[in-house]
Amino acid sequence: MWKYLLTFLISAFALILSYRTLQKERSNRHLDFLSEVDKLLIANPCLWAIYDKEKDNYPATKCSPTNENELEGKLNAFCYFHLNNFELVFLYPPSRRKAKKTWEDYMIHLIVSSTKFRDILTKESSGYVYNEEYQERMVKLLTVANNILPYFEEYKSDKIERSQYYSKPKEILKQAQR
Repeated sequence: MWKYLLTFLISAFALILSYRTLQKERSNRHLDFLSEVDKLLIANPCLWAIYDKEKDNYPATKCSPTNENELEGKLNAFCYFHLNNFELVFLYPPSRRKAKKTWEDYMIHLIVSSTKFRDILTKESSGYVYNEEYQERMVKLLTVANNILPYFEEYKSDKIERSQYYSKPKEILKQAQR
């Protein structure tokens, strides 16, 4: 009898430990995505041109020996790199709700601050490459981002300060109650 109880307890402990290890691996995979983005930006600072506010700081002429077409291809690839990794993040979501919200906020920020990413996301949200659940999430996040976009445009044209701009998305994100 004691032997079976001990076996059961060891098995339960092993199961819990396996589950915790799996959760940690997921978290590490998500952090690897951010680290890879950082590495790409360090290796090729011209990728900062994905952000509308940075576009003028990184024209193709500053990105020697890159020409305009090559830079455009790299920026498109960088957008798809984000899109594909976001799919992995949302397919294998973090265990904590707060972490999931953080990833959604990051994606919304990229949608708002990058016309190129927004255009690609809009195209792919009605395509056939990504799974349906992810496409539904794309549409949902695009809707939220489109509500924030007018405030970003004011910020980008220096009509409002950064602190004013940041307060508006916080309100919109709170109203979206994700």
